[in-house]
This record gives sequence, structure tokens and C-alpha cells, in this order.
Amino acid sequence: MYIVAIENYTKRKMLTKASGFVDFNFPEDLNGHGTAFDKSVEVLKNSLLDAMKKVTLDKVDVIMVSLNTDDLSNISSYLCDLVNMGGYLEMKENVVVCTSSCNHGHDYYTLSGGLAPWVIEVGLCNSGGRFITQVELGGGTQIKGFGSFMDKDVDYCELIHWSEYVLYKFLFRLYCNFNIGRIKELFNANVAGILCSSQIHDYQSYELYRPVVYVTEIDGIKIQKYIDNKKKKVKIYQTINEEQDGDLCKVGLISGKGSNPYDPYVLKLNICAPGKDILCANKYNAQNMYAHY
Repeated sequence: MYIVAIENYTKRKMLTKASGFVDFNFPEDLNGHGTAFDKSVEVLKNSLLDAMKKVTLDKVDVIMVSLNTDDLSNISSYLCDLVNMGGYLEMKENVVVCTSSCNHGHDYYTLSGGLAPWVIEVGLCNSGGRFITQVELGGGTQIKGFGSFMDKDVDYCELIHWSEYVLYKFLFRLYCNFNIGRIKELFNANVAGILCSSQIHDYQSYELYRPVVYVTEIDGIKIQKYIDNKKKKVKIYQTINEEQDGDLCKVGLISGKGSNPYDPYVLKLNICAPGKDILCANKYNAQNMYAHY
């Protein structure tokens, strides 16, 4: 499989901390629909084809068509789909057509319009694995965590229960849910990060601008006992690998703020072109925004 990564496209923008959950200076559409629009539109087949021909006369290289159809994959005739038909004609003029696509299930063939090899289909998909982040307690105990895509180690830092949060400390949560409204308080406390024992992703790293690392319930109990014994140092290592769990690159059921099912730090993986063996993933980091696959 070939991998295409989107380079840092906040290069000329200052990164700001959002007062709420959406930073409008951040280019990723955190709550939206990728290249699609939250509107409905209908168009006649001949009108769309005529429009694509006119655009070609302007010597463009790429045409974005944010339309989908009800036609499912039909490899016997990709040209049953309107956008595919236009894309085929544009290909002959050396123009690439990229289209947003809804889907009807987890498999590639459910993408509307099918998988014509000359059109780039945009749809939500999951990477199918989880990213491993090693956690080391002060006594030397090592625990396998996941969830935060970190680019550097967080050296030994005091580990405390979330109810005591203090400046520059690493918070630990066991079972109890955070009040989502406390995110501003966490910003103000300038916590070093959050270590959670939970399958529920209450916070995501791009919202906190801090590491958020998840561990299993069994390891969570170990960490709680560790804190109770007043040994409170923890070190978090940078993420170095993805552990596969299940099928790779499934198509998601819904479009929107998609993510790796095990790793909320990896945002929507929103370009898939199986006909061309392309998968593109976006990862937020202030210095380094591209896929680490």
C-alpha cells in the first residue's frame, strides 16, 4: 500500500488554545464533514458533465466534486456513476477528479459510486490498530498504554489523582468520569498530561494539547495502589509503533469527526482511494502534522 501524507498546513498560522472544543485556527474540520458540505443539492447529469468540461477549458489540474450518488460499487461498469463518468473523461485530459463519498457499511465496495481507479474517493476510514505508548512507574514497573501520539518522552513527573490536579503534574483517573466542562480548569492548571484507566475517551489530546494515555483496568488498579503508597513518579515514552488489532483500514459507518477506534489522538482518516492504493491519515501536532504510518 502506498501512503500519502499531508504536510504541516499550519505553517503560517499561530497555534491558539481554543476556549471551547474547536480551535478555528486549526485547519482540521473537527466537527464537520471533510470535503463535503452540510447541505443538499441536486444536479442534472448533463449539467454536471457540461460543468466539468467547462472547468477543463480553464486548464485546471484537479476538480473537487462534493457530490455522491446512490450507485454502489459495480466493477462491471464504473461508468454507471455520474461522477465516475465525468472523472473518466477528465482523466483523458490529464485532470484528476476527487469526490467526497458516503457509504453504506464498513467495506470499500459500499462507497457511493464504486471504486473507479481514475477517481480519488474521499470517505471516512479507520486504521484498525492502536498506538502503543510505554508508561514507566517510578519503581521501574513498565505498563503498555495507548492513545496519545507523542513525539518526545515526558521525563519523570509527579503522578497524582485527578481530583488534586496541580501545576505541571501528570493526572491519573480510575473509573470515575471527568466532567467535560472542566477542560478549562485543566488548561489553567497546565497539567502535564492525563493517564486514564477507561475504554471511554473523555478527552482527546488535540483538545488538551497534552498527552492523554489509556491503560487497561487491571493496570489502572496497579497504578492506583502505586499512588496510594505515595510513590508518585511516572515517565511516559514517545509513541513508536502501531499494534494491529483486527482488519486494517476499514471504512467507517459515518462521516464526521472520525478517529482510530483505539486512539482518539489520530483524527479523521479521511482520504481513501483503494483503486490507487492510497490511504491518508491526519495527525495533529504543533510542530509535525503528518501521518506516522
